[in-house]
Amino acid sequence: MSKLAYDNDEEMSHRAIIGLGIIGAGTNNSRLAGILRSLASYYAKDSSSLFLVRIAQGMIHMGKGLLTLQPYYSDKFLFS
Repeated sequence: MSKLAYDNDEEMSHRAIIGLGIIGAGTNNSRLAGILRSLASYYAKDSSSLFLVRIAQGMIHMGKGLLTLQPYYSDKFLFS
């Protein structure tokens, strides 16, 4: 998925960046954090991609492992 984050198609790279954040949400994974740091330097001039990289970094470091994401939607319409 990290290869897709460098794709020329902007929409595909945005989806891959957010996907990396969701996959590693709350894990504080150092490998994913390193990938996102390199993506931040790669997309330094593109503000929309850099914003998504920062959001993904926030998801990785979410609570330093104390917080996670649950796939429940309001009134439990979505279950996993």
